[in-house]
Amino acid sequence: MTLIFLFFTLYANAETYHCQYQIKGKIQNIKFDRTSHSHFKKCYENVCENSGLSIIHVDNKDLIFGDVYQNEKSIKYFRIYFIDKEKNFFKSLKIFMPESNLDNEVIEGNCQKSN
Repeated sequence: MTLIFLFFTLYANAETYHCQYQIKGKIQNIKFDRTSHSHFKKCYENVCENSGLSIIHVDNKDLIFGDVYQNEKSIKYFRIYFIDKEKNFFKSLKIFMPESNLDNEVIEGNCQKSN
């Protein structure tokens, strides 16, 4: 019985999104892999980051997560990802801290879920 529960628990957390966006005329690939009940990891062109992205909201239509729960006082920006599961669309917002003189960034593209 424990083995069956473990299988379903791991399967419920198995969630991967493959997304593409265009920047400066070049197509970029980004992958989001669910690593736990409340975290994703991000991979650009098959190079994965070590830090986890915390889930902010999830339901049947939307998934919102990001690096907004950082404890460092020296952070310069944070990033939030929005995935529309019905329209297979994603948006990324890079928001700089108020003391920065840099403009916020928006990335948009297509996103497909795979298991």
